[in-house]
Amino acid sequence: MLRYISTKQIEIFEFEHPFQIELDRDNRWVKLSKLLLWDELVRIYGRSLSKTKGKQSIDGRVAVGSLIIKHKLGISGREVICYKCFFFFLFK
Repeated sequence: MLRYISTKQIEIFEFEHPFQIELDRDNRWVKLSKLLLWDELVRIYGRSLSKTKGKQSIDGRVAVGSLIIKHKLGISGREVICYKCFFFFLFK
């Protein structure tokens, strides 16, 4: 089952996070996130999940974003998890 919050959510720069540092608007991940059609990507991803069976998934945007990070950086899924531990703000 797919869990997803639409991209019509609050702007990333409006989000308050524990370190109170501002994300750089020129950051490559911030720029990329603005170019992607998240709703469409999550819809495609969601087709592979059951609508009635199984545990609810992580947020679709986190799943799709993790795949993008994995392929852009050329790293394994395990390494993506390590990145998530250290750079959790990339996955919000």
